[in-house]
Amino acid sequence: MAGTKAGAIKARKTIIEKYGRDHWASIGQVGGQNSVSGGFASHVTGKDGLTGVQRSKVVGFKGGKISKRPASIKYVYKGKPKTLVEIGQKLGIGNQSARAYAIRNKLERLS
Repeated sequence: MAGTKAGAIKARKTIIEKYGRDHWASIGQVGGQNSVSGGFASHVTGKDGLTGVQRSKVVGFKGGKISKRPASIKYVYKGKPKTLVEIGQKLGIGNQSARAYAIRNKLERLS
């Protein structure tokens, strides 16, 4: 019965009988108490002056800029042929955002 809805119902019933109804809540509580970093969802300001959400944006931006798959497709940007990497650098955005910019603004694709 493993992997079926009937098996899940039976397992739930067994867990409640053995450990009580608050079993899952107590597991979550232990995990929360053991957490010290707060993660990217944290709203606590760290030593760098950023909250977890702000830090995730900075780190994601850095990771996007150093992507090992640069976009070699050229678009006409302000009358000159530019790659998505170059467009992104001009606008201060990552490669994926530059691609979205090119599509949204209907830049002419050269190659």
